[in-house]
Amino acid sequence: VRVAGIRIGTVRGVELQPDNSVVVEFDAADNVRLTESTTVAVRYLNLVGDRYLELLDRPGPAKIQQPDSRIGSDRTEPALNLDL
Repeated sequence: VRVAGIRIGTVRGVELQPDNSVVVEFDAADNVRLTESTTVAVRYLNLVGDRYLELLDRPGPAKIQQPDSRIGSDRTEPALNLDL
């Protein structure tokens, strides 16, 4: 888990849901504050396909998101997939 390319946390789990959506559980450093406008993007780390979560601060409500709350799929961006 990264902010502006700096590692601030780790992914603790990935779980496929019955509706084919995915729940990703992650933690972030204590000094990182997620707001209700924070979005999450899946990014490539390297050429072999390793990925990471990038937390992005977008314009919008600055209300702090509570620990253990969810970031919905409307606030996520998938990784670009290249079919060769």
